[in-house]
Amino acid sequence: MQSRRSNVPTELIDDIIDKLATSDPHSKPALSNVASVSRGFRRRVNHHRFSILEICIHTTPSDRLENLAKILCWDLWEQQEGIAQHIRSVRLILGRRDSGVPTHSESRDKIIAHVVKAVFKGSGNESSNQTPRSLTICTTDYYRYPNNGPYHIAGLSFDTLGNETIAALHDPRCSQYVTTLRLERMWNIPTSLVSAPAIKNLHINHAHFTASEISGNGPPLPSLVYLEVKEAPSFVPACYHGRGDEHMEPIARAKYWLRKPEEYGGLTRIGTAATMLEVIVDEYLDVPFATVYYIQSNALQCLRIQRKYDQWSHAESTKTPTLGQPFQPFFLGMLHLLPSVPPPEIDLKIQVSLKYYYLPTAIFDSLDYVYSRIYHFSLVEWLEKMCSSTGTQANITLVIEFDLFEIRTNDYDPVIFQEIYEPYMHKLLAPLGRIKGVKLNIKIYAF
Repeated sequence: MQSRRSNVPTELIDDIIDKLATSDPHSKPALSNVASVSRGFRRRVNHHRFSILEICIHTTPSDRLENLAKILCWDLWEQQEGIAQHIRSVRLILGRRDSGVPTHSESRDKIIAHVVKAVFKGSGNESSNQTPRSLTICTTDYYRYPNNGPYHIAGLSFDTLGNETIAALHDPRCSQYVTTLRLERMWNIPTSLVSAPAIKNLHINHAHFTASEISGNGPPLPSLVYLEVKEAPSFVPACYHGRGDEHMEPIARAKYWLRKPEEYGGLTRIGTAATMLEVIVDEYLDVPFATVYYIQSNALQCLRIQRKYDQWSHAESTKTPTLGQPFQPFFLGMLHLLPSVPPPEIDLKIQVSLKYYYLPTAIFDSLDYVYSRIYHFSLVEWLEKMCSSTGTQANITLVIEFDLFEIRTNDYDPVIFQEIYEPYMHKLLAPLGRIKGVKLNIKIYAF
């Protein structure tokens, strides 16, 4: 009897399984049924079922870790349909569910290191070995481990991973497959971890680094395409420890949170290398003039600066909001981050959230307050000069949200925010709208 072969194209089958896996978060039972149709179906289903591996370093039961290690290293799996070849994202999570300090276990450390090596070594199939993989190392809910490290970094020390696991992460056979690396809520991270030439996407959030020996004389971060740095003032100084004025390799896109004065130096370094640079400035940070020196960068083609602030009003009042302490208008702080020779494209965005527990009776007063909080004539003069002399195109976006808590939508007409208040704000910012090369976008709405 001849075996029956499907006439349905493999690409169509793969597309159906992909849509089933991504459209329904509760599709696991259905995927298991689909996997039983044939070996070809099972392979594509496994591509989704085993795509993410999450290991809680200090809470995943030891017997489960041992079983995982056995499955990953089983000859049958390696030769035919090994799980490791389907895993594209690995998450290693430090800490416990309570706030206790985790205890080190050498046996667990060895098992986890064994698992890491098994995942990143591939299955022996040449094509699968080239599959890009993502690695995330982080501390669990960092509110349970507040301000443990330098610079008040919340989380746990990188050493908490264990020596065997750390050695496995540094093994060239593992690091050559990691193209995306995320480090969150940790301290004492060695810079050698981010020096792997395969890394193209690097995300750093709430982390502290220590300089470590990096092999070779080339620049750090040699292959980066995307870099995101948030609350990590030690990242750039540690990476460039002992390297003098060596320049970074070009980075296609960089995103940098600017929250503290000690982060200006890192922004200068990253800004000189980025083709597209996005800077998110803290609400309460006053930026001094000529603080950041990426003005000499020839690579920068697009500069985006974002600022945001929230204002709460808990009780009804007919008085105009007061500013209180002296403040730096947002336009002035943004101007201090602009280079003397601007890139071809500048994008400035300010987002304001006005939160009310009552329906405000003086919307115009609230808008006047926003205007006084953000406007400064010097930015207008700078844009007028630079856009005309260099051909720079500038987009300025202002978004004002009225968050009306516990107020029914039938108590107000949301249309008036677009029909009345947006034109009013355009009138206040009319000098910007008259500059050639500047596009002003204003959106005001309530919800």
